[in-house]
Amino acid sequence: MRPGRFSLPQIPALLLALIIQAPSTTAAEPEYIWNEPGWGKPLAELPAHVPSQAGRLTLFADFDNPHEEHVRVYLINRTTEPVSMKLQGSNPFLKLEYEPLPGVWVRAQPHYFSSCGTIYDFKSLPPDRFKVFYGKRFNQGLWGTVRYRIYNQEFAAVSNAEKGLVDLQETGIAATDQMALRAAFQGRDFSFIRKVALGEIGISASNRLKALRCLVRSDFDSLAMNEVLEITATDADEHVSGYSRRLLNNRKKRAESGE
Repeated sequence: MRPGRFSLPQIPALLLALIIQAPSTTAAEPEYIWNEPGWGKPLAELPAHVPSQAGRLTLFADFDNPHEEHVRVYLINRTTEPVSMKLQGSNPFLKLEYEPLPGVWVRAQPHYFSSCGTIYDFKSLPPDRFKVFYGKRFNQGLWGTVRYRIYNQEFAAVSNAEKGLVDLQETGIAATDQMALRAAFQGRDFSFIRKVALGEIGISASNRLKALRCLVRSDFDSLAMNEVLEITATDADEHVSGYSRRLLNNRKKRAESGE
């Protein structure tokens, strides 16, 4: 196996400290629109080398036959019920994962939600049918064990694992992106959201603003929330400080009006 540009000891300690599983998203979900109920291809057209198990929903990554910068990932429904899923574009939130430590998996691919509502819809995969998606495949970076997971659904689907390349910069971005924040919001992880809001982890001002929005839209302790807002109200980043001051003023007005 040829070496990559990074070695295992160079994995940032911060990345290992930000291990979070984000199986679904939270508030402010886009509006999904139901599409046609029949979807995918019949099992008779499934390639012979692609395994599946009767009575199970299988996610299989065909690592041995990569397609340019992607890996074909098969979702095979051999249950007795249709499987409904949310999509952004044509993607069911299929993301590359990386195993930095034995048994520990982190998302190695950031997600960018769209502000365009027409890009979101629902699809339903009937029994005894399959659908092919294309998972991200890096051409440089760190060699490690990788797999694919479908996020943001009511069902769990994780693929087989194989050796592959991981871009540590992309993995670091994924650790504090909007998908990670939504998962933390749902899991009531105040500590994580606070660290992103304060700029202690992550470097994106946009995500810091999203973290502040998560705080004020939650039912976290009011004093703890105000403490964060008071700190960020004097932040060197004018976008963060200005937004924090507006949030503080709004909270003050609501408190005075008894809302």
